[in-house]
Amino acid sequence: MHKLQAAVVVAGIAATCVIGGTAEAAAAGVTCGGVSYQGLSRGNACYYSDGDKILVSDVRKDGYWVYAHVVDEPVSAPHNDYYCNNKKGGGTTVTCGRNAKEGGKVRFSITVMRGDTFLASSGPISARS
Repeated sequence: MHKLQAAVVVAGIAATCVIGGTAEAAAAGVTCGGVSYQGLSRGNACYYSDGDKILVSDVRKDGYWVYAHVVDEPVSAPHNDYYCNNKKGGGTTVTCGRNAKEGGKVRFSITVMRGDTFLASSGPISARS
């Protein structure tokens, strides 16, 4: 599978970001990924281990909305998870967070929705907390 990788600088921190595929954790503690639908990028999310926050961006004014689902690893019942919804529209970013176990791992996915209808998901992306 071909992956598009780009180095990005977010708030002065270098991060490795993969759009529409599996993300790789950067040394700076920022892991990013994206979701596409019908061949177009619809949203992205970046997890920041410093502060245990996730930023979810809706990148297209198309009437869809995006969310990230974050789960602590290893996954066991009961597990600590949360959703970060961005229903603010294209060109917006929402920040969410919850304290995660230091030095642990989290997994997140990014999903694009039309109302209550699932359209596409990024699949799981692993990051350090």
